[in-house]
Amino acid sequence: MSNAENRSLEAYPKETRNITGFVVDIGYPQYMRNLYIEGYHQAEKDHQQTKELLNMLLEEIDCSFKQTDLTLTYPVINKVKYIKQKLRENI
Repeated sequence: MSNAENRSLEAYPKETRNITGFVVDIGYPQYMRNLYIEGYHQAEKDHQQTKELLNMLLEEIDCSFKQTDLTLTYPVINKVKYIKQKLRENI
């Protein structure tokens, strides 16, 4: 079972009962779990896209600093380093 399926069951658990020999799911409807799974997969895609864009941004920042006179940009360097560190921690 995938992580998305596990999480959908956590959010919308199954509850089964044996009714005259038939096991019936009386919990949340399956379509709610399916919507959760679909949203989970979309969030994974969005997260991957964001990671790629942030990596591109970090590369451009590095490139621009290599081409710039660092003495002119010194007041900004610490802020940029801090932001880059935070971005890398969240990637």
